[in-house]
Amino acid sequence: MPTNLSQKQIWCCLGVVWVLWMSATGCRSITQRANWHPPEVIAPKSMHLLSGEKSPPWEKAYAEAVSRDKADQSSCVDYYYRAAVLAWPCVDYDLRNKTQLNVRAREVYHSSLIKMVERGQCFDRFDPQKGLVIQMQDGPHTVPVLVKGFPWRPLEIDRLVAVGSYETDDVTRQYRAKGLGVPLVAVHKQRPGIPFQRQQQTYSATLLLRPGDQPQDTFTLELVDSLRFGTTEIQGREVPIQRDLTAPIAYVLKDVDDHYIRSFVQPGSNSVNTGLFMIEPYQPGKIPLVFVHGLLSDRYTWANMANELRARPDLVAKYQVLGFEYSTGEPFLSGAAILRRHLTELRLNYDPEGCEPAMSEIVLVGHSMGGLVAKLQISACENQLWDTVSSLPFNQVVMSPKTRKNLGEAFFFEPVPSISRVIYMGTPHRGSPWARRPVGRLGSCLVEDSDETTRAHEQVIKANPGVFSKEFSRRIPTSIDLLRPESPLLLAMDKLPTNPCVPQHSIIGSWVPMVGAGMSDSVVPINSAIRKGAQSELIIHAKHTKLHHSDAGVCEIVRILRLHTQQCQEEQAPTTRSPSGEFELLPESGSGLN
Repeated sequence: MPTNLSQKQIWCCLGVVWVLWMSATGCRSITQRANWHPPEVIAPKSMHLLSGEKSPPWEKAYAEAVSRDKADQSSCVDYYYRAAVLAWPCVDYDLRNKTQLNVRAREVYHSSLIKMVERGQCFDRFDPQKGLVIQMQDGPHTVPVLVKGFPWRPLEIDRLVAVGSYETDDVTRQYRAKGLGVPLVAVHKQRPGIPFQRQQQTYSATLLLRPGDQPQDTFTLELVDSLRFGTTEIQGREVPIQRDLTAPIAYVLKDVDDHYIRSFVQPGSNSVNTGLFMIEPYQPGKIPLVFVHGLLSDRYTWANMANELRARPDLVAKYQVLGFEYSTGEPFLSGAAILRRHLTELRLNYDPEGCEPAMSEIVLVGHSMGGLVAKLQISACENQLWDTVSSLPFNQVVMSPKTRKNLGEAFFFEPVPSISRVIYMGTPHRGSPWARRPVGRLGSCLVEDSDETTRAHEQVIKANPGVFSKEFSRRIPTSIDLLRPESPLLLAMDKLPTNPCVPQHSIIGSWVPMVGAGMSDSVVPINSAIRKGAQSELIIHAKHTKLHHSDAGVCEIVRILRLHTQQCQEEQAPTTRSPSGEFELLPESGSGLN
């Protein structure tokens, strides 16, 4: 099937998105955007000012570096390095005495670091894996790169990018801190074949040029994982480093396209990325936190939430974040089946012996329709869903082995045992009136199944005349079809039993009343978002598309995750019998929240 959308499909789909967006958010007269600027590289002082003997040597070296840089000479890298080394004593003096007497030296030091990275990589003189090659009088020398932190091998850092010029309205805050060094975006290129890891990811890093801990030591470059460290130790002193935790997210968002539209209109297209993926390499001992997006959306909808969680060290220390992306046009039963399979494979790949406690404490967070996908991971289903679409038992229906396998995974399942908590955000447990309105029907008509899927559906309907329900016989129901409040499948799914050991939480938006449905977040009525038996329920004043961006929504997620951490620690604490014969908890050494 073609992977490119027709012009008609694009305009119709954009129309649907516009109507839903306007109804959900209203006209945004003012948009608050987060802005980044190119790194500040100072200009050298003019040559006549440098001719005097009182001009510091680092100033002269920096001017020579800039001059050679303009002439596109690779030797500029040597002079940038020399300028930073010569400026270090002045920088170090201010650090030791907490003064600002050498501001210009500090500016030259940081400017030289930035240009060393940029021009060093341009001239193949700087490799994050090997170091910086400097030409000395006795020949080339390599300045090593020491790596501090990072949950991956240094050899997997492909390149370093200075925080650039970009802007986004997908994050509400910028998390930065002043200090020594230059903030960078580390581009991590993963080895092929690593399960559930994208080929390329970005992370926050800080680069410093510093002397060794002993007087005879030469200078080295230090690359610090600034997500996990706010300081570094230099000759026995803890020195704050400059950090930008949000920049790697903005770096990715600047190149985001509209693939979520293609994912909706052409489910199953080879050009659409689907499945479970990590945003960092797997880290033993950390709880997997899985985010699931909703209809007409993608993994980038969680950018702000990821940004907020990264700014909380206790959550960074306890959780590893994963995303799940799926085609939102096809029935969410299919997406749920893929996630169920991938969660099982995740454990088989990284905890095959089943001895890692954190892999039994997975938390799912689903926004909108993603909440339904998450709920199906803790639900049990025998025949309840199948009986809504077929008058014959599953094993009596004639179909190909592949179709049987796909339908079996979608309609028959048990709770995933590794999931221990689920959070719903604006989830339409009992549907949304928008699905049956003209805009919803138009959106459903735009969904174009693949040729293979269409043929499989036609074959099973033809081979079993009169067996399937009207909802299933006409065509494979789209996700919008299943969100109609009267959908038999949705109604049956709402009654499925869930694992009673898994706490469920609801975050619900209250924004405007909907005709015939009461108060809503403008898309999902409150009475549809309520989950009976939820351990907690929070109604906040927010629109549907902003629930997971709002401060109240973020704070509730943080609260629940900290509660989850605490309860997991309590459950893992060793027990012993007290003199009375009852069990009592023994405190864990080194545990507890920061």
